Amino acid sequence: MTYPETDLAHNRAGNLSPAQIVRLQQGWQQAAPVMGGFGLALMALGVVFYALGEPLGCAGTWIFAGLLGLLLWGIRRAVRQAQRPGQVARVEGVVRRLTEQDDGQTHYILEVASLRLRMEADDMPRLTDGRTYWVYYLPRTGYLVSAEPAPGS
Repeated sequence: MTYPETDLAHNRAGNLSPAQIVRLQQGWQQAAPVMGGFGLALMALGVVFYALGEPLGCAGTWIFAGLLGLLLWGIRRAVRQAQRPGQVARVEGVVRRLTEQDDGQTHYILEVASLRLRMEADDMPRLTDGRTYWVYYLPRTGYLVSAEPAPGS
């Protein structure tokens, strides 16, 4: 199981493929409702504090809403930044796949040339520990986008 040649061709040129952009946008769309629900809960809490006479109630609600808005804006900006040409970097090295548990969640990590890159569970069977790869990733986020065996490996 390897990465699609169309993805690799775009990545070699330093860009994300259209399919990779869609995957990034889907990740954003999955996170937005959760964060939006969190924002509504914070606003409701602010209204309750205000009704109880808490002096920070209304201002606190707007502060929380503003912070949540900044968080959502930052995530959206990161996705758009990744879509710009020249955002994909390449590193060559021997890879090692890791699985880490944190608060009941499983995180998949790829170590290559002193970098620790985040990856999806689907990427695990595509890579072989101890083999040399050209690894394509987003430097700002440390996210693996694809990999291919290095020539001569």
